Parts: sequence; C-alpha cells; structure tokens
Amino acid sequence: MAAPSLPVEVLLGISFGVLIGIVVSFAVGAFSFTISYYWEQELSQIAVVLLILPLVAVDALYVGIIGAGVQQIPRLLIGLLVIVMLALYANSQGQKIAGELPRETSQPTERKRTLSAEAVDSVDGLGQVTIRTAGEIRGIDGYPSLSPDVHSALAEGAWRLPADLPLPELERRLEDQLRTDHGLGEVSVSIDGRGRATITAAPPTAGVASRVPEGWRAVTVAALLPTGLSPDDEVSVRTDEGSVEGTVLGIDRTVGGDSKGLVPDGGATAGGDGRVTVAVPASGAGTLLDADGGRVVVHPRGRRHDFEAFSLLDDADRTIRKLTLTPAVRKALADGAIDPLAVRDAAAETDGTDGDGDDSKETPDADPAAAGARQGWTFGPEQSALERADEAFVVGETAVLHRLDERAEGER
Repeated sequence: MAAPSLPVEVLLGISFGVLIGIVVSFAVGAFSFTISYYWEQELSQIAVVLLILPLVAVDALYVGIIGAGVQQIPRLLIGLLVIVMLALYANSQGQKIAGELPRETSQPTERKRTLSAEAVDSVDGLGQVTIRTAGEIRGIDGYPSLSPDVHSALAEGAWRLPADLPLPELERRLEDQLRTDHGLGEVSVSIDGRGRATITAAPPTAGVASRVPEGWRAVTVAALLPTGLSPDDEVSVRTDEGSVEGTVLGIDRTVGGDSKGLVPDGGATAGGDGRVTVAVPASGAGTLLDADGGRVVVHPRGRRHDFEAFSLLDDADRTIRKLTLTPAVRKALADGAIDPLAVRDAAAETDGTDGDGDDSKETPDADPAAAGARQGWTFGPEQSALERADEAFVVGETAVLHRLDERAEGER
C-alpha cells in the first residue's frame, strides 16, 4: 500500500492533535488555574511541555493512534505541535482566570510570606516593586460610595513599595498611603504573591464626630471669641450655670448675618461675636446647652518643647525625615552623613495594641516611646536593629536629606 501524501499526513496530524489536545489542554488549564489561584504559582512553558508529554503518550496509545511503523512520524510531529499550542493557550487562560477572580480579603495570610519570584524579577535598582490594582474597587457595606475621581484613581493607581517586606506589611503600608493620599475613612488591602492589590475602601462618614473623645460631647455655644482663638485650643466656657472646660473643635463667624466665614482647621479667628464648637465631658454638655451664651477663656499651654526642638534644628540647618532604608540611605547612615533616631522592623512588628486589645482610650499625654514600640519602632537603635530595619526617622543636614528625597522621587 502506498504511503499517504504530504497533505494527507498534515490533515491526519492536525486531527490527531485536536483529538488528543482537547483532553490534554483541559487538564493543563485546570491544573494551571488551581496552582495560580490557591498557591499563586505559575507554570512555565517548559513545565507545560514536560507535563503534557506523558499525557499525550497515554492518550495516543489508548485510542490506538501510535502504531509500530516509522511512517507515522510526520503526522505525530504535526499532532504534537498542535497539542503543545493548545496546552500553552490553556495554561495562559487558566492563569488569566485565576488572576481575575476576586479573592476574599478575610482569607488568612501567612505573616512571613513575601512576593513570588515572578514579582521579584520586576524589582528596580532600589529594591522596590510596583503594586497595581487587580479587579474592581469594592465598597464597604454601610458606607457611602466613593467619588468617581477617587474610584478611578484607585483602579488605575500604581504604588512603589519595598519588595523584601512580608505581604501583611506591604498591605499595611499601602493602606496608610491610600488613607493619606485620598482621605479614606476605611480601607482594606489584600496583596497576592504577584504584587496585585485587591482594594476595599470607603470615604469618611464623620467630621467633628471623629475628633470627639469617647465619653465627651461636641456643643456649639454663642460667645464673644478671643482674638487668635483656633481649633485645638484648651478653653473654659463660662455661663450663668457654671464653667465647663473643653477643647475647641471649630469656629463660626457667621452670627447675625455677618458672613465672615468659617475658620479653617488650624486657622485663628480675628475675634468678635461668633459661635464656637467645643468638645466637653458629657457631664458638662447640659450646662452649655441650657445657656443662651457664654464667655470663652483660653488656657495657657506654655512652651511647646517639640516646636522649640524643631526650631533649634532649623537654626542649625538640620532637619528630621522619615525615610525608607534604601541602599542610598543605608550608605549615608554608614558614612555618618545622617544619624538614626528611631527604626522600624516590619517583620517583628507587633499588632499595635496593648494586652487588653483596646488602645482606643489612649490619651494625648501617653508615653510616645511606648506607643511607638507597639508599632514596631525602636528608639536609639543599635547596629543590629538598624540592619534589620526597613524604615527610620533620621536627622541630618537639610541639603543631604533633600538630595536623598530627590533621588528617591526620581527613581519612582
């Protein structure tokens, strides 16, 4: 019997490839999806080829396509090529589906787990990796929806973070950055091994309420306002019923149709008739609510030692910065160009709460060193702590720190 012609061999090879390739590609796609979604690993093209060879051999023998003659080699090679192409396509689709499916942000994450090798390969010269958003930006039940501008900024955003940090620390840093950049009230971030972030966020729902301590109330009183009064001043509001001490939250100079406007947060009033919103203990709120008006007396604060310290540093042309410990910053520390004040080791960070799990009642006078220690900060660090750290507050000449800032900004 004459050997089949070349077109016949090609058609037989393609038919063989499609027949066997459908089964093999389905198995490869399912396996690729599984390891990508649950273990955040990817099959390389070489691994796919090595995986399908035994599957192809078993299937071909089972259906009786492979015989004893060497005349079948052309069709087998063509069929194998078709199978490989189908398997590679199935592998890429499995990885794509795994990447697009949402992940539960509440899924427990191993604390020491870091980015996968694929993400590490894209790290720049400063040891930073780009984190991008994956999937839709989700809202939080009970909160208003994000504005279109903020939603678009989060969906299209990209953020550079140190690649050697554990995933929980990367998530915490990105959450802090999003709160700062976009004024979010609540935000939760989950980052997978390939540096893709799933973001759940909501805008703030309270203004004054978020600044009132627990057990206190915010009360607005009409009064003659002292010149220079500003938010956060400690005052006594005196009425006919008694005197109540509190903290200024806001000032309104629009009394009696005199539209002189609201005093911005941090600004000072020029004085005169107006309304002042004061945070007072709950026991004293009734006294102010029953009064038609009051007299505001400002308490002296004394000298602010923190402001005085910064003023002295400024006079000496030195300043303080919070920096990520990039190779350039570590070199400056080693050369003595800048000095460390406090360092933070992300891997050894505690949960940020005290033993009873409630740190919401801390007062402004709490020990800052103790509060910093709960967040992983070490003050007056030794060399061993400096080597493990990834963030630091440093002090140095303004020009040196300015150059480090410019270099970090230019490499982003």
